[in-house]
Amino acid sequence: MRIVSNSKTFRTSITVELHKHIVVQNSDAIKGSLSRNLEIGIFNYAIKEATQNCVIRKWDNPHFVEIYVNRLRSIFRNLKNKEFVSEIVSGTIRPENLTMLTHQEINPKHWEKHIEKKMKRDKLKYETKQVAATDTFTCRKCKSKECNYYQMQTRSADEPMTTFVSCINCGNRWKC
Repeated sequence: MRIVSNSKTFRTSITVELHKHIVVQNSDAIKGSLSRNLEIGIFNYAIKEATQNCVIRKWDNPHFVEIYVNRLRSIFRNLKNKEFVSEIVSGTIRPENLTMLTHQEINPKHWEKHIEKKMKRDKLKYETKQVAATDTFTCRKCKSKECNYYQMQTRSADEPMTTFVSCINCGNRWKC
């Protein structure tokens, strides 16, 4: 873990590096103000996170520096995305507010596929499968006879199958 001995020099060098990484066709004045505002936003983010996590907000505290550097890395990584930079330059995203965005908000196209896959996985995993509906079982919770069930061999082969029952009305589940 590192500490920062001279915060002004450190923050100025960060602004210069941000200035180099912002690919803008326009003037250096725009790049300069963007890079300065990005650095201020990163600093404000580090202050906010440190406050929420009860971390001392000083440059000689390695935990505070780590919060700052981690957010800085995230911003540097996303500055390679040309669409993202064009949104910053056009004013759609303000540089000061940029650092408060989540990774899904910064690059929604990339994360859309991953979120969709996870939602499909969760749907298959947690949705009840309509197997066999029966009135053989009575729900102990709502006394309804509308139940679904399926059987599975959970123990050794010489023992009977376990029946998993779920009530259609209240969602109560049990095994027989």
